[in-house]
Amino acid sequence: MGRLLEVVQRRARGQGPRCGDRGVPAAADVRHPERRSAITDFGVAEIEDQYPEWAWSQVELGGEVYSLPKDIAPQALFYRADLFEEYGLEPPGTWEEFRDLAERVRAERPGVSLSTIQANDAGLVAGLAWQAGADWFDTSTGTWRVDTADEPSLAMARYWDGLITEGLVVDEPLYSESHVTDLQQGCSLTLIGALWSAANISRFVPELAGRWGVAPVPAWDEPAAGNYGGSTMALPEGAPHPDAAMEFARWVSTSPDAIAAAAPASTAFPANTTLTEVWGEETERANTFVRGMDLPRVASEAAATVDPSWEWGPSMAEGFNRLNDETAALAGTPGGLQEALRRWQDVTVELMRQRGFEVVD
Repeated sequence: MGRLLEVVQRRARGQGPRCGDRGVPAAADVRHPERRSAITDFGVAEIEDQYPEWAWSQVELGGEVYSLPKDIAPQALFYRADLFEEYGLEPPGTWEEFRDLAERVRAERPGVSLSTIQANDAGLVAGLAWQAGADWFDTSTGTWRVDTADEPSLAMARYWDGLITEGLVVDEPLYSESHVTDLQQGCSLTLIGALWSAANISRFVPELAGRWGVAPVPAWDEPAAGNYGGSTMALPEGAPHPDAAMEFARWVSTSPDAIAAAAPASTAFPANTTLTEVWGEETERANTFVRGMDLPRVASEAAATVDPSWEWGPSMAEGFNRLNDETAALAGTPGGLQEALRRWQDVTVELMRQRGFEVVD
């Protein structure tokens, strides 16, 4: 997500798309428009109302549009519906309820954890901070303000520091051998992800088809979700066939046929709200694993609660690598995630100033 997807140009040259990591924010590089051509003149403004406000704001800068949103990733909670029913559990609606449920699971089911979290996943950390009301980057004054250790971020980190250090959740890479074993044996009951996570779960534990449910991610107070992934279709500067590339980009972003073509390989939620219904139908038709999970309702409701005021900083691909370094070193220690965000604040400001950005204290 977030790195410049050259699929439109590759398609125009007769090549297939290149898959990108889900760990970089969609449109994170929109603040470097010299890397791509503005696509405003291709009439994209006429379809702006087909996308959530927050998704469109990620691809627009200075009155120009630089890419078309393809898919978005509002957070969701996947859970073992069969085991929840067997154990008399309900999906938690708040993070307080999530902690209470984690304590109950530990007490009643020795060896079972409510969830597994990969603390050194910068995309996940960002999404959780976004959901909590964090405001990492702000350009409203014409200069950069950076605060990756604001109170909402630290409150979120403090919460997860407690769960991890107290052993109420497992901190390990998702879909590692041990995590897959935990999923297979019912030793990890939930997974915080986004709609694309359904395809991952189905690939690693296909034998558990029909045993999963999906619910809104727990909230701090009012229902809210952060975004955890996504992708956009951009036009590289100097593309030799821009009209053909944009024709394809528009097809990918607006056509039900494009949804049907992608469904066998992906459960990513389309950014275009007019495609929600057909996405649900095609996804269930192509992937038996998700049948009956009501993905479209959960996804569309979550997308409606994402805060549109969130801004990304420049060069987030490198920024996320630095954040991963900090969280990998500190997660699992007392106050580790909080300290990681504080250290990342200093690193981020230093890197931005080295590159000539004006950052206010």
